[in-house]
Order: sequence, then structure tokens, then C-alpha cells
Amino acid sequence: MTHSIGRLLNKTRLTAALLIALCLVVAQVNAASMTCRSDPIVFLSDGIRLQIGVTVDTSANDVISVQYQVHVPAGVGINHVIYVPQWAKNKESVTLVADQPADSYQVFTIVRTGTANVPVTIKSMKFGNGDGVTRKTASGVSGQVIAIGY
Repeated sequence: MTHSIGRLLNKTRLTAALLIALCLVVAQVNAASMTCRSDPIVFLSDGIRLQIGVTVDTSANDVISVQYQVHVPAGVGINHVIYVPQWAKNKESVTLVADQPADSYQVFTIVRTGTANVPVTIKSMKFGNGDGVTRKTASGVSGQVIAIGY
């Protein structure tokens, strides 16, 4: 009887150890395949709205910064920016440069991460002035300037 209780305890310990090891492996796989998104919406004084969706193939903790340089027609300004999700406000910055001809908009994005050369995808939309929605996509890696123009 004592012998079978000892065996049962050993099997229980082995099962618990295997479950813990499995959980650690699953956690590492999930951490390696995480993506993080940010989607600031920039409202311009000429009625145009730009939504810049950024997907980074890493965790939010690995993202150091996301910088957007928005080039717009001369005389156009930013009314306001909404940062989605809210955590992104601490890591994102939007800079305006009013140097484009009429009806021309450029967005230059650079994502800085702790890990080098992380894949980055930009999916941007331009709304406004009765011309519907224009969608653009561009890809690159962290540390690289990725440009989208309208």
C-alpha cells in the first residue's frame, strides 16, 4: 500500500512538472508571435482625416517609438489627433510639415523597436472632401522610413 502511494506521488509530480514545462513552451511561442497595433487618426484643418494603421510583429513592450511625419498642402494644419489604443499616445508622435501642393498628402512613418529589423506594415486611409476613402499599404522593417502618399 505504501509502495503504491509513493508511485502515485511520483506520477503526480511528473505530471505537474510536464504541465509546467508545457505552459512555459506555450508562453514562449505566444511571446515570439505577438503583434502590436496603433492607429492614430489625424484631423486636418482642410477637412481631410488620415488614419494611419501600424502593425508591428512584436510586443508593445518592444516598441520604443512610432514617429509619423505628415506632409500636407501649404496652409493646412492639424486640428487634433486621436491615439488608438491609448497606450500608443506615450510612444507615438505626429509632426506636421506643410510643404505639399494642393491635394497632396504624404505620411512618413518610422518604428523603433528594441529588436532589430522587426516587420512593420502600414495600412493608411484618407477620408474627406467628398472623395470617399482612399486606402494605401506599405511594408518595411523597424528602423526604416516607410512612406505612403496620396
